[in-house]
Amino acid sequence: MLRRAREVEAGVVHALLWSAKDDIPLVEAFQTDPYYREWVADRCKQKVVWVVTEKRKIIGTMVMRGTEIFYLAVSAEHRRKGVARMLVRKAKALCRERGVTAKAVPGNIPVARLLVAEGFRCDGVMPGLPGSITQSWIGYSYIASG
Repeated sequence: MLRRAREVEAGVVHALLWSAKDDIPLVEAFQTDPYYREWVADRCKQKVVWVVTEKRKIIGTMVMRGTEIFYLAVSAEHRRKGVARMLVRKAKALCRERGVTAKAVPGNIPVARLLVAEGFRCDGVMPGLPGSITQSWIGYSYIASG
């Protein structure tokens, strides 16, 4: 089932994001600094976090920032089963009029393939923020046709 995350589920969403730290990537403080747990809870409260559940367990999540897929994570045991695709399609539907963007670290081939398969255009290399964990990103954008 695909639905908005509830604020009470912020801890589970946070843990799922952290489990994907090698692919997203996340700074070590994401796990230890209470700020990040509060940040996730606030995003849930703002209703910009979407989750996919299976038997009441959250197996995938997507955090939107405006029209950007800010974070996308799927539990390791549920990857390559259509969960991320379902979330990406939700983002496309939510942002139908203005389009949607996403970014991935250069080595994240599964996400790159998924975005291209879903009609996203590769916009090339985007520099990371100074001092960030990632020196560069690959940007993607989707504009609905017609």
